[in-house]
Amino acid sequence: AGKSYTSKNKIINDHLKGVKNYIIDPHGEYGGLMRELHGENIVLSPHSETMINPLDMMGHTYREKLLALDELYEMMFPDLGSSQKRKIMSATRKIYSQRGIEKENSQAENMSKEMPVMEDLKKELQRQKQMEDDSAQVSSYDVAIGKVSKFVDGAYDFFNSRTRVDTDEQLINFNIQKLPKSAWPIAM
Repeated sequence: AGKSYTSKNKIINDHLKGVKNYIIDPHGEYGGLMRELHGENIVLSPHSETMINPLDMMGHTYREKLLALDELYEMMFPDLGSSQKRKIMSATRKIYSQRGIEKENSQAENMSKEMPVMEDLKKELQRQKQMEDDSAQVSSYDVAIGKVSKFVDGAYDFFNSRTRVDTDEQLINFNIQKLPKSAWPIAM
């Protein structure tokens, strides 16, 4: 008991000190506080205008983003075999490279590029599959493409979009209450 009260007090104190805070709000209980403190209340849902592209650099360095995606892909694509995981990561690196997003670039230079979306990942996997002769590898690509398709033209297609949020505010609440519960770990 009292967890919300304690959290809200901490948010208020941090805000008064000028500390930047990001809040993940699965129950939609921080909207009022955002209004009072003039923070940004971002409602994420399959039908909202606001969304976060899983492939957006979002302030990460190239290496940090690949590490974050390695973990995120575990949640997005459960039960991936090592072959499919390698294929998805290879295709991810390729689509970043196609956009000029490189390990050698500065963080600011990478962030200035147009980010790929999930559909780009699917298309790159399909392209790589077309170049494969080994039937076992083709089959492995089919599995990887099937997993990614869910986020392009399947139930989670709302993740196939450019980031449409302003994260420059000092206080930002990500209200994920209207996302399907199965999408919460991905949004977090």
